[in-house]
Amino acid sequence: MYVAKRSLLLIGETELQCRPMARNLRLLCPVETRALRTSASLPAVVPDAVIVSGVAFTQSGSLGDVQKALRPFLDSNVPILCLLDNPSARDDVQARALGASAVLAADTPLRRVADVLHTLTRRGGGLRRTERTVAVEAAVADVGVAIADLMASAASKQTIGVGMTAEASRLLLDTIRDNDVGRWMETVSEVHDQSYRHCLLMAGIMAAFVVSLGFKPDDCDRLTRAAILHDVGKALVPTEILNKPGPLTDAEMDQMRQHPSAGYELLLAQGDHHRTTLRVARHHHEYLDGSGYPLGLKGDQIGDEVRIATICDVFTALIEKRSYKPSLTALQAAELMAPMRGKLDPDLLRLFSRLFVAEDAAVDA
Repeated sequence: MYVAKRSLLLIGETELQCRPMARNLRLLCPVETRALRTSASLPAVVPDAVIVSGVAFTQSGSLGDVQKALRPFLDSNVPILCLLDNPSARDDVQARALGASAVLAADTPLRRVADVLHTLTRRGGGLRRTERTVAVEAAVADVGVAIADLMASAASKQTIGVGMTAEASRLLLDTIRDNDVGRWMETVSEVHDQSYRHCLLMAGIMAAFVVSLGFKPDDCDRLTRAAILHDVGKALVPTEILNKPGPLTDAEMDQMRQHPSAGYELLLAQGDHHRTTLRVARHHHEYLDGSGYPLGLKGDQIGDEVRIATICDVFTALIEKRSYKPSLTALQAAELMAPMRGKLDPDLLRLFSRLFVAEDAAVDA
């Protein structure tokens, strides 16, 4: 899945048809989409690779359109990947005749697509990818796609799958137990989409924290599921607010602050999500001193599962990169969180700092 810091151009029959594939590919790096029959001129920034998806190679008109669309990229030696529905040997030959560097089935798992793109766009040298690195990258891709699907379901107010959440939790916990959380955090930091990156990072951090606390497997699963869905209400926040490259206005912040209640209402209406997931979705921005939102809860009104989630969420927000602020190191984040003893549970914060900050530099909360 090592594709970050590169850009892709996705070409499909229509812009609408491109959206599902573009959503998944944006877990890897920036993606621009283009309808097949638009101008064939190069974009302002030449992409590192072009992907053709969902085009019927059995139709002669489509073949001509593809040839026209790809011609500028052939002249620029940009690698081309074709994703075809049930590609036959003939489709493979036709695609390569049009300039395709590789051909895959459209339902190929994202991690395999990422590996092929990595090979096609590899620039000299590069990092040696160990088996553990590849395994973590695959897990990040799979959990990321699950989160993307869950958020898409929430955005359309469809069922937010309990089974999908459970599988993502199992995979995440297995990966955390088999690898240090730092490897997960490093891999997730390369995910392009800000919302997916935050959910992946927070969920991995919370999974590692509850495992380190010695929670029973069922409790680790319950809390990890809650972490995966903690920000599901953001699916109902306008994308221009979610992805705004700068601080929010007061009005935009008011809209953003509706996401805990919106996520809670969505999950509650479905009736099959655990109460821990409901509590974390609704209350992960509450502080012990009553200064949080949406309800301004205080002290004993906030349960341990929410206290854990809030610490993990604050830490995630501090260490993750944003277009308008630099990322902090774990130590810098812990130093900023240490004075928040009135807002965050001091005992949990002390244990958290020992896990995520080197023992000799741990911050005493």
